[in-house]
Amino acid sequence: MNNEISKTRQMLIEGYIESLEQEQIPWKKGWNKGDSQHNPITNTFYRGINQLLLNYIYDERRYEDPRWLTFNQIRKEGWTLENAKGQGVPLEKWSIYDREEKKYINVTDIIAEEQLEGRGVDARFCWSCKTFTVFNASLVKGIEKYEIIRNEFDIDEVGFEMIKNYCDATDLAIIEGRQSNGKAFYNKTYDTVYVPDRYYFDDSYEYLATILHECCHSTGHPDRLNRNILNEHDEYALEELRAEIGSSFLCGDLGLDIGNTRIDNHKAYIQSWISGFKEKPNVLLSAINDAKKITDYIENKGE
Repeated sequence: MNNEISKTRQMLIEGYIESLEQEQIPWKKGWNKGDSQHNPITNTFYRGINQLLLNYIYDERRYEDPRWLTFNQIRKEGWTLENAKGQGVPLEKWSIYDREEKKYINVTDIIAEEQLEGRGVDARFCWSCKTFTVFNASLVKGIEKYEIIRNEFDIDEVGFEMIKNYCDATDLAIIEGRQSNGKAFYNKTYDTVYVPDRYYFDDSYEYLATILHECCHSTGHPDRLNRNILNEHDEYALEELRAEIGSSFLCGDLGLDIGNTRIDNHKAYIQSWISGFKEKPNVLLSAINDAKKITDYIENKGE
């Protein structure tokens, strides 16, 4: 490592230490949700079992439009369904039912009731599941055509080559596209990194920094640095610190454009994960030392 790169790491370390005394910086994700399943009327992105089911149907039926609407929403907009027989998908909606008032209410309403009257939740309120049906927007006549926003940029060849070499040397798989479900993560069980399609990312830096973050997680695999990356809260938070710091080190070592805005975003991510620790300086220094080992390992394997 040359002196200029050493200065970059030192600058990052100093920035991270300073961030412990700064106000919370908002973190910005470096990619958009792309073709995540959602309702365009309410702008709701589906979660949980609804998300899983819609992703399955989306792939099975080869839909290319991730929007889903109820029949009433379609009718209210003046649109019509075409060739929709048997195409409806049943989704779940969980609500809280007020036995006394005989109506469905919001959680915030329950909190207000508890504060004002002190009544027991179990006696008066209960969870209730209702099913509703949605149809894919490709079956709707009259709706505006769906256009995927694709960001165009040139990927840094050196960074991409290092990632490829690291994967080849360690048998790590990277899957890009629908299977990521609009998220970036490392699956230890399958030893695989998942990321959204590259054209959803803001630019080349965000694309590579995200993959490098997940590659940092992958070094915890038993066949590599054999690090504890369980889902226990403190250990998970520490692992996120290691990966984010490691990713920033790698971006700096690769000579990527890591200006103040990008540094602030790294700092914001670190602030969010270190907030639960009492001994913040000690935890941060421990994460920095681990990040050095991680980046050296990836750079060695990535040639």
